[in-house]
Amino acid sequence: MLCRYLQKILLFVLGLSISPWVIAHEFWLAPLRFEVASGENIQAHIKVGQKLQGETYAFFPNNFERFDLTVANSTQPLRMRFAQSPAVDEPTTQAGLHILSYQSKPAKLKYESPEKFESFLKNEGIEWVLEAHQKRGLPALDFVELYKRYAKSLIKVGDGAGQDQAMGLAFEWVVKTNPYTTKPLNAVQAQLLYLDKPFANAYVVVFKQAQGKVEKQTYRTDAQGLVSIPVGQGGMFLVNAVHMIEPTPKHVGDLPADWLSLWASTTYQLPER
Repeated sequence: MLCRYLQKILLFVLGLSISPWVIAHEFWLAPLRFEVASGENIQAHIKVGQKLQGETYAFFPNNFERFDLTVANSTQPLRMRFAQSPAVDEPTTQAGLHILSYQSKPAKLKYESPEKFESFLKNEGIEWVLEAHQKRGLPALDFVELYKRYAKSLIKVGDGAGQDQAMGLAFEWVVKTNPYTTKPLNAVQAQLLYLDKPFANAYVVVFKQAQGKVEKQTYRTDAQGLVSIPVGQGGMFLVNAVHMIEPTPKHVGDLPADWLSLWASTTYQLPER
């Protein structure tokens, strides 16, 4: 009994240790299968890494504010076992497009050097933050940044009919094109929302894994927050964007911070051609 108790405590500590994830790394939901039959279980990992390679994390409620599964007009919170892996193992009861959505708790980070901060801003296309940082009189290194993750994933259950929808996340992707039912399909259109409004001119990074290779593509959202992502030869797609704001109690409660970075991602998969 003592060994089992200590094991649970260790797993809990590991869950708490997730908060120092390297900020330049992507966060995404990775279904084991993006297409399942009605009645089968949806299984998915929580992933953190780069170029679709990274660490896998279990189900730790301490790390998130919301973790839901939506189909049609029904959204239900996931109630997995503590430290369960894969993090999602949920039975399905009906056909249609199923949407996983995840909202992390705010986590704190520090940069090793001012150059690391500048490199992060450049890589994510938010260089404007550096000038704003200086105008606010913030120190080059000893400042506090919090970050929150908003991840979604689209899974085809049965016929996969349905539509992605806004889940009320502060920063989120809504895939306007159902990638599983639209025919012919040459491109997938996705819209980036910030506080439920289209987010224009955002730098978008798309990672696509097909035929054992990972490709990186970059885009900018248009005035309506839209981006069109070519299907190409198909594969697994991770769509990612980052935004930086001055934190408010609405986002971080009473946690003191100078900046809050918001990360939005979504994943889907198309048959390889």
